[in-house]
Amino acid sequence: MSVTFSIIGNPSYEDAPNFSNGNARVVLDLIGVPYSDELWGTWEGKELDAVIRGATRALNNSRVNFERPEHIEGRVIDCGTTDECVRVRIREVLDLCFRTKKEGGSVTFG
Repeated sequence: MSVTFSIIGNPSYEDAPNFSNGNARVVLDLIGVPYSDELWGTWEGKELDAVIRGATRALNNSRVNFERPEHIEGRVIDCGTTDECVRVRIREVLDLCFRTKKEGGSVTFG
């Protein structure tokens, strides 16, 4: 399973970041925004501003804990993710949010 972040209302947008469910949860937790168990949602207006603040804070805070959530059930092969990969993913979400603020629309993920 995976989670794709994209812009609604902007037909020129083509480069939607796509993360595994586990990586999406790590990024959303570090940004500090709520999300559903099904990993879907929409950000616009004040929510989009909160995501930008949270992503900026996560990238600027050297004390951010990049711990990965523990796998609870099922069989999972975890090849690992470096802290730098998590930072790259946060930057992708932040860039997407900045582009949305500039060009209009809203961010959706799921």
